[in-house]
Amino acid sequence: MWTLPSTFDILLIHIEAWAFLLNENERNPAGSPQKLFLGGTYCKYVADLIEKPGNEKILSELCVCLNYGVKDVNGVQSLKDCNMIFAPVLIEDPKPYYLFVISMKDKSVYFFDNMLLEPKEMEQRKKSYSVLCSSLEKLLKNMDNIHHEDIKSFKFIPVGGNWKRGAYDKDCCVYLMMLMMVFHGVETVQDGVGIFDFDPLADEDFRKFLRACICGTIVLSDLNCYRDEYLKRMVAFRKYRKQDVLDALIKQREELTQKYINDASKIEIVARNSSARKSKHVETKDEAETDVNVEGKGRGKGGRRTRGGRRGKARGRGASRG
Repeated sequence: MWTLPSTFDILLIHIEAWAFLLNENERNPAGSPQKLFLGGTYCKYVADLIEKPGNEKILSELCVCLNYGVKDVNGVQSLKDCNMIFAPVLIEDPKPYYLFVISMKDKSVYFFDNMLLEPKEMEQRKKSYSVLCSSLEKLLKNMDNIHHEDIKSFKFIPVGGNWKRGAYDKDCCVYLMMLMMVFHGVETVQDGVGIFDFDPLADEDFRKFLRACICGTIVLSDLNCYRDEYLKRMVAFRKYRKQDVLDALIKQREELTQKYINDASKIEIVARNSSARKSKHVETKDEAETDVNVEGKGRGKGGRRTRGGRRGKARGRGASRG
C-alpha cells in the first residue's frame, strides 16, 4: 500500500483489488451481474497483440486470462444480464491508465483518458480496444450475452469533463478507479465527445483524499485476509499518534518563527489575527503559515514555545479528532 501516497503511481495490483471489490457489490444469487469490472492483468496480452496482430497463441492466452478472471476469480456464472463492462488498460510507459466502458444499453464504447491525445495516439487507443474486443466477444458469447456480435460495431465515444487535466500525472489511476465506481452514462454528447463531470476528481487536493479513501476501502474490506492484522497495527499506531502530531506541529511553528523572524508584515498579520484564532479549533493552511510566535521573536529554532501557543494547538487536535 505504500504506492498509494500522492507521490507514487498506483500499481496494477491495486486495480485488480478495486475491480474485485466492485464486482462483489454486483454479486447476486443468479450469478449474472449487471456490471462487470475487469482488473487489467490481460493488458500485457493486448500490448503483445498490438505488436503482433493476429498471433493465435497470444490471442488464445488473452481469452484464457479473461475467462479465468471473470469465472474463477470473481465467480461470475453468466453475463446474460450484463449491460456494462469496465475495462482498464495499461500498455505504455510512463503509466497512463485509460478506461473503456462498453455499454450494451447505449450500444457505445466510452473512452476515458485524462490526457489530451494527438490523432495518432487516439488511433493507438482504438487499436487496443479492437484487440480486446475480439476476446470480449468470445467471452460474452460463452456466457450467454446476446450482444456479443454487436460490440465491434458499437460507437466509439471519447469522454471529457471537469476532471480532465490534459496531461499525464500520477493521479491517472485515481481518475480511472473513481470513474469505474461512479460512471453510469454520459450526460450529453457534444461534437462526438461525451460529457461526464465529477467534481471530486477536479480538485488536486481532494484527489489525495480519494487515494486515502481507496486505500482504506481495500485494506479494511472484509475480503482482505490480512484485515485483522492491519487493525491491530492501527490500534497501536493511535496510542502514539497524538504526541507525534503535536511534536510535528511544534517543530513546524519553530521553523516558521525562524523563517519570518525579521518580517514585520508577518508579525503584524499575527497580531491582527491571533485573538480571532484563539476562539477557533482548527487553523487554516494560510494561518499556519503566518502564525509566528511574537513572544518568541529572536529565539530561533531552539526557542521555548509559549504556553498559550501549545494550548491553542491542543484545542485544534481535540476538535479535529472529535
